[in-house]
This record gives sequence, structure tokens and C-alpha cells, in this order.
Amino acid sequence: MTIIGWSTRNWRHRRQAIEWCRDYALTGITRDTYVGGLYPRERTELETRLRALFSQKTEKVFLVTMCRSCFNSSMAHRSLIQDVTIEPDFEILQMSRIFPKISSKL
Repeated sequence: MTIIGWSTRNWRHRRQAIEWCRDYALTGITRDTYVGGLYPRERTELETRLRALFSQKTEKVFLVTMCRSCFNSSMAHRSLIQDVTIEPDFEILQMSRIFPKISSKL
């Protein structure tokens, strides 16, 4: 599980960060804090993007990674734990074609 939060006064940066978090299917806790399960590659990509976005002097961003059992036993409200999207432990990488290519001369 990954918890991501930021502090900014720039509403454009906030809106962009929210959009990126939603792209990764993270669940919003507050308007500036999101939580969800990410693969290590996804976590690295999102962290790089957020650190580049929140690079001004008054902006801050943090990422916290914890295992699912620690998150489930934490003091988080039970409804929050149920709302968090947990991705399956597998991923479809490529799907083969089922039907042959249809000729346009039919």
C-alpha cells in the first residue's frame, strides 16, 4: 500500500496530481492525500512525476509505503480500508487475437 500526500497553494499543480493519482486508481482520503496499491515501477513513475511537479519552494510531497497487513491493522477507519482499490496479484500483459483479420473485400 502506498500513501501519497502533498502541500501546495497552486491549484493547477493540485489538479494535475489528483488526475495522476486517479489514473493509478488511488483512493482519495482528503483532497491532498491518496492511498492505494501500486507496483514498484508505478510507484517510481508517480514519485518522479510528483517530485517534478511539486518543485517550488513552498510545495512538499511525501510517499509512504507499507505492507497490506500493517495498513489493515493501522488506525485507519474500516470504511476507508474497504474503499481502497486493491489490484490483483497478476496482470494481463498481452492478449492474442481470437479472430483472424477480416478482409475488406467482402
